Amino acid sequence: MTRVLSGIQPSGEIHIGNYLGAIKQWVE
Repeated sequence: MTRVLSGIQPSGEIHIGNYLGAIKQWVE
């Protein structure tokens, strides 16, 4: 999970977008 979090940047809504995108690829 830390690998996914490391790809997230603290930038408001973009933070959420990158989080969901990273999880999508992580699940696949």
